[in-house]
Amino acid sequence: MTVCATFTPRSEDEMLVTPGENLRLLEMFEDDWCLVQRVGKLEGELGVIPTFCLAE
Repeated sequence: MTVCATFTPRSEDEMLVTPGENLRLLEMFEDDWCLVQRVGKLEGELGVIPTFCLAE
């Protein structure tokens, strides 16, 4: 999936994302957050982000 909005983390489990980055969606949560894994040059990093940051 592609990031469409910047998200700045506020806790350790959250991940900084910026538009254009590619992520692998691992799990969706009921509270509109999701667990993602970075793909590409920083591949492997895991974190949670709000679902509004993702475009299909």
